[in-house]
Amino acid sequence: MLVAPAHACPFDDAGAGEAPLSVLTFNAWGLPRPVAVDRRGRLPRIAGWLEDQGYDVAGLQELWRGAVRLFPWSRGGLTAPMGARGDSGLALVTPHEVRDTRLYEYAAERGFDAWKAKGLLMAELVVDDGREVTVGVTHLQAGGSARNASVRAAQIDELLGQLGDDDRATVLMGDFNLYADQPADAASWKRLEDAGFVDVAAASGETRGTYPGRTDRFDRIYVRDGASRCWVPRRAEVIDPDRGGLSDHRAVEAEMTHRRRP
Repeated sequence: MLVAPAHACPFDDAGAGEAPLSVLTFNAWGLPRPVAVDRRGRLPRIAGWLEDQGYDVAGLQELWRGAVRLFPWSRGGLTAPMGARGDSGLALVTPHEVRDTRLYEYAAERGFDAWKAKGLLMAELVVDDGREVTVGVTHLQAGGSARNASVRAAQIDELLGQLGDDDRATVLMGDFNLYADQPADAASWKRLEDAGFVDVAAASGETRGTYPGRTDRFDRIYVRDGASRCWVPRRAEVIDPDRGGLSDHRAVEAEMTHRRRP
């Protein structure tokens, strides 16, 4: 059952001015063997599954450069830019117009993750009669140690600095790698909430772990209200696409509306 978020988007006349949005975040596990399994077979199936589902916007992680070549997206609207320092693995899939794409690469990094360029992919998505929504896709430092959690905290600082106090309604999604038993990670998601971001799955009472065998909610979808539009989460669910055969992560999907303020 949906739990109303604390920000409680105000109602206008019978919901007039509402615009629905369906969102997915998914770690595509686009690493080569032996780290991942059957990338050549899985990536085309992921593309086909996304095309069948028809989300308004899907944010992907670990769609590394080699994986993009295996991703036969036919519907249009795949945005997967390369960064100045290399490959972020971040991508947006949407049938809507995408404007002003930007890729920010985190300065904070350590260990194996430093081989790539993890960061924040940002874009302006034009939906429902020309209204714009700021969309961000991110992938934070992996690993359950305190040192890795401290890197994630620094990356959250960078992320919030890049998103700033934009007046547009914002969707932020990705693989946050936040561990339930790490105090620094608890502080990181508290900082996101303090910055106005609402965890859509938590607001919907959906707190199942997104990595099989763990209770941690690595994969999340957040929303933040804008000056003229605010969000109403309708439903969120942790799902196993293709019965868990497409990735080592579960996906998170959400349905929401953004409503004109009265």
